[in-house]
Amino acid sequence: MGLPGGISMRVAARRCTRVGSRSGIPVEDYGVVTDMRYFMTKEDVVSNNQNLKAAAAKFLKALPNQALRLTSDPAEPHQKFSVECSNIDRIDLFVNDRPTLSSEVPASQSHVPVRLPFPAPGGSVVSANGYRKGEFVVSTRVKITS
Repeated sequence: MGLPGGISMRVAARRCTRVGSRSGIPVEDYGVVTDMRYFMTKEDVVSNNQNLKAAAAKFLKALPNQALRLTSDPAEPHQKFSVECSNIDRIDLFVNDRPTLSSEVPASQSHVPVRLPFPAPGGSVVSANGYRKGEFVVSTRVKITS
């Protein structure tokens, strides 16, 4: 059964879940519950949320920083990678969302060479998740060209 007047419609749906202390709980039907309360000011309403942005920046600045960058090795781009990271102690690698490798990161290292147990097929997405004290804190990914 089509829509009147030859109109067509497509709908995409994807379920989103939370991370951190509320990991696995769906966002849909519940909304987003804040960990901190902010009361809008008159300046927020008339000045493009200036005070809200300043409060958010202050909150974010107090959080620990971390970095994670994944680069394929030109000599073996389907299997060998360089991971540049800071303030994380473990890296988990995935090929097309399937767990492939987990590696501890020594505190003194910011460049970690990793080698997948098998070459990733062309067109694959290799992603890396970074953890600090068992908590997921950063992620990145790279697409493997043919």
